[in-house]
Amino acid sequence: MKNIIRIFILLLVTGKLTAQTCIVADTCPVAPVQFCDITNNDAQLWNETYWLDPVTGLHDLPDVPVNLAFTATDTCANGSITIKFILFLDLDGNGTQETAVGSDSLPGFNAVKYGNVSGAGALRAFDERPVPADQKYGFALETVVNGPATTARVRWNTEAQPGTYIHPELPYGQHKIKWFIADAQGQESICEYNFVVKDCKAPTVVCLNGLSVNIMPNGQITLWAWDFLQYAEDNHTPSNLLQFGIRKAGAGTGFPMDSLGIPSTSVVFNCDEIGDNPIELWSRDQSGNADFCQTIASVQDINNQCGDTGPLISCATTWCTGTAIGGVTFYAYLNAPGLPPIALTDSMPDANGCVTFPEWAFPASSDYLLYPAKNDDPLNGVNTLDLIRITKHILGLQPLPSPYAMIAADANKSNSITTFDLVEHKKLIQGIYDELPNNTSWRFVDANFVFPNPANPFQTSIPETNSGNVQNITLYLDFIGIKTGDVDCSAAPGFNAPADDRAACVLTLPDAVLLPGESAEIPVRMAQPGEWLGLQTSWQFDPKVLEIEGVVPGNLPGMDETAFFRPQPGMLNAVWFDAVPQAVSTAENLFVLKLKALAPVRLSEALSLATKKLSPEAYTADEAIQKLQLQFSERSETAGTTAIFPPQPNPTTAGVTIPLRLGQTETVTLELSDLSGKRRWLHQITLPAGTHLYEIPATAMPRAGMYVWRIKAGTTMESGKLVRM
Repeated sequence: MKNIIRIFILLLVTGKLTAQTCIVADTCPVAPVQFCDITNNDAQLWNETYWLDPVTGLHDLPDVPVNLAFTATDTCANGSITIKFILFLDLDGNGTQETAVGSDSLPGFNAVKYGNVSGAGALRAFDERPVPADQKYGFALETVVNGPATTARVRWNTEAQPGTYIHPELPYGQHKIKWFIADAQGQESICEYNFVVKDCKAPTVVCLNGLSVNIMPNGQITLWAWDFLQYAEDNHTPSNLLQFGIRKAGAGTGFPMDSLGIPSTSVVFNCDEIGDNPIELWSRDQSGNADFCQTIASVQDINNQCGDTGPLISCATTWCTGTAIGGVTFYAYLNAPGLPPIALTDSMPDANGCVTFPEWAFPASSDYLLYPAKNDDPLNGVNTLDLIRITKHILGLQPLPSPYAMIAADANKSNSITTFDLVEHKKLIQGIYDELPNNTSWRFVDANFVFPNPANPFQTSIPETNSGNVQNITLYLDFIGIKTGDVDCSAAPGFNAPADDRAACVLTLPDAVLLPGESAEIPVRMAQPGEWLGLQTSWQFDPKVLEIEGVVPGNLPGMDETAFFRPQPGMLNAVWFDAVPQAVSTAENLFVLKLKALAPVRLSEALSLATKKLSPEAYTADEAIQKLQLQFSERSETAGTTAIFPPQPNPTTAGVTIPLRLGQTETVTLELSDLSGKRRWLHQITLPAGTHLYEIPATAMPRAGMYVWRIKAGTTMESGKLVRM
């Protein structure tokens, strides 16, 4: 390992080839090189108790012969090329190379120094073949010279036959190799690249030659993957660790998975599928390789279980427009005499919001319970205007127009509308809640139900299911959908959101450039005077660059610290509303943002309104919705004392920026030197008073290492160290 370290130090000191190099080498790969294994594992290699395959849990590492070679040519007269290598291996499969094998310090035959990258390492064997010790494999460097060209290879040989080489068999993993090339003139080069050894062979899976089954009394039959399995095997994964999946042929591509990413291990056939049905039986190994075989499921109805009473159709539409609701799941539960309970679901409503349950799904004389459910996108259609209208309803200023709107207003499902519902809806809008804790995103009411008292829908129990006996069932069972929190029916119930053609109004705030550690108070105002019932905004920024230290509310009634919430770093949500319109002038602060810069930043480039969850909106006195937009006004910066700030980033992989603030017009001089004191870059420029970001380009630091920077602006001078990675 000491020799390997010496090679590294030598190369760091000598650097890369000069423009007059005599070495013409292979192109060094950029992307990781892949070595695919499609062979069965050799159990006589890498098979000891201290080796562990994290995929299979076996103490036998899977391996494959790997051809690692590099060729370089000496174009100078009487020259010669020397090529060496360091091989970095990931032998525990955790993605980190912990073991190194160097051609200058080979570990010996049947040995690697496991863990020697970060320490002395422990000698471990890898050749368990029943042969004498002098015939065990060891790592070696094979060099072949062909005229001016030299080719080096990572190889295995034996002590008994050191001149006979084979490709080394390396375990699966993410490895790396470094080639070190030098000529007789002392010119040197490095080629370093990652390579991956992986399993590329899909399992072999063999199906049984078809299967005949009978429909059950419930009108369907469930078949499992292993019902069709004859056998399966793989070159790497043991048979007991192979995964299996099944699907009806043509119903998808790739390994069968459900919506949660779990293998689909069963298929269900019903009365509509009497006859031969092709199915695909899949097997997948632990490396993700998969293949399938195809066979037939012959479905029969010998006992005439399939009736002919006709299908049942159930639909869900909105209360206000009758629009079909997408993404609804319909659940049906049935209990028939002498049969086990039956549970059915259908989550694929058509364009009319309807699903169809086939006739065989409801056995004669069974009791049924049917209901729809939808619990996604809780903010769909919910905004601060809904809070304004709920407030007016509570105060008796303007009752909600429908019993369905009143059900939508009941956030906590308490069968009443109170200020507690306002608090819950506000928390949802602000992002304090991801969803309402005591309610679902949508509620559904039996479409045939008539409210005894439309002014108080909570006076009686609200029927959210349909139940009875199949003998009395009707062909259509419809439901009215209510989006919780959406009292004005603005939710998008279908599969596409409506077009946004609302008018816009502008929030103004001054622009500014802040340097690290600087703070500023930024007032937010309306660009046009008017009367407003409410507003909602979501401010987004990079928390690594900018920090909101606090918010100072303006003079709007009801706006206090509860109007603001930070759902995550880099985001601030603001919600304000009132039942009575409030006049706002252009000189009046809605609120003031107290900001602090963590890095050089211009506010207009760092601060914006987020629109993904909380739409930026304001609401006029007549309840019209207007989109909110930001407008930054230029703010003149007051000249102060000259200040020079540290370069950013430091360390860097490219160039850097040095923030400056000049109290007056100054000539700025920057000098960059290496640690020996040799000047590497000098630049001078005259800049006016104000804030500037002085850039040092990457070309000023052509090599990795440490540099010393010195900058002078007038009588102010600063210096420091800068690291180029």
